Amino acid sequence: MFGYSRGGRLILFYDQRKISIPVRILLLVGSYWDIGGVQEAVDNLAAQFVHRGHAVGIITDRHAGGMVARAAPTDTGVVTTDIPTERPLTWRHPERLLGRSRGVVKAEQELAKHIGRFCPNVASSHEWLWDRFPGIVRACQAVGVPLVHTLYDTCGQGCLGKRALKCLKFAHTVVAVSGATRADFMGLLTGHPGINVIYPGVDIAAADAATSRRADRQYIFSAGRLLFAHKAMDNLIVAFSLIAARYPSIDLLVAGDGPDRHELATAIAHNGLTGRVQLLGTVSREELWGLHKGALLFVLPSRMSEGLGMVFLEAMACGKAVIASASGGVREIVLPGETGYLLSDEDPRTLASAMSDLLDRPNTCAQMGWNGRRLVRSRHTWASAADQYLDLYAASTREQPTGTVRQALERPPDDCVLPTPRTPNDSFER
Repeated sequence: MFGYSRGGRLILFYDQRKISIPVRILLLVGSYWDIGGVQEAVDNLAAQFVHRGHAVGIITDRHAGGMVARAAPTDTGVVTTDIPTERPLTWRHPERLLGRSRGVVKAEQELAKHIGRFCPNVASSHEWLWDRFPGIVRACQAVGVPLVHTLYDTCGQGCLGKRALKCLKFAHTVVAVSGATRADFMGLLTGHPGINVIYPGVDIAAADAATSRRADRQYIFSAGRLLFAHKAMDNLIVAFSLIAARYPSIDLLVAGDGPDRHELATAIAHNGLTGRVQLLGTVSREELWGLHKGALLFVLPSRMSEGLGMVFLEAMACGKAVIASASGGVREIVLPGETGYLLSDEDPRTLASAMSDLLDRPNTCAQMGWNGRRLVRSRHTWASAADQYLDLYAASTREQPTGTVRQALERPPDDCVLPTPRTPNDSFER
């Protein structure tokens, strides 16, 4: 017999004797070494699992995007390999009628080998590119490991589109990062009983420890990928140009990089904002926290439906009022008039008015920041998110054949790679 205690430790019962052992959790994510919201989620969940004494491994791809800025977490093994990306049948590639390409099949086999070597009790995928879902599902099936898959947003549709989602009926559990994300996918998924919602957390300790960026002038802060199809940074520049003369001592700082950086720099010059708007490029996590801490407020307008927007939670954790577009899961964390403002349209004048209102009412802006800080600490900690994931992992493992679980736990293969679990300490939030 076996079961789980609170915190996800597997409990084995032999002749009325109870033995508690750590669980082995394998996390899968693309571009782990980059700075990004999904990657940050994997980083923090891994740290929480290790803190509880579990063995954790991470599988990622070789892509780094020119923005390598992440160190592997302590006591966590990271393996880099090709994550299989499936392509649809097209007129240019009629050979796909015969089946998946050799490259995709080889990548699936290689991924299955790495999963098997870690001997996980559960695989937890945080891959957001839909074209990779089928390969991950097949690899987990090949080695008999239950899969918990997390959905972040609908922006990673790729070439397969919703056809890629059909494979998720073979996942044991599907998770969404917000109620809005769950609603987006419920109409697309077929053959799956439901989607659980687990909100991402915030590194409260890092927010508290951060020191404000040293700046000679006050500033409004924004951070995001410079891709106009997703983030309306061009509208932000126009909006700031409408209020810049009224607030001559306040600048706009933008962190992040992307394909539209040159266009954004051109828009800054065109609107006469050279010297008033700084494009900081990719910054480290420490720099990002400092930028949040030193800002008057945080602004990020979007054109896509945000799954949640972890950057808003980070700004709120630093006690800043936020201005965001009223779309997706953002509406579940930014409370109009309480923690910030939601924009009802893409008109730069609407954004300019919202920024002016907060700049003209510093006490109200500060109160919204305090409300946001309190909200994040009560509802969005990584400790809470980790507990919810561990409950799902426990359920997925309970439904596996007992003999298979015992065999994997008692007699792991000779080449099984197991990071040494760390003794829990008090350095993490609870």
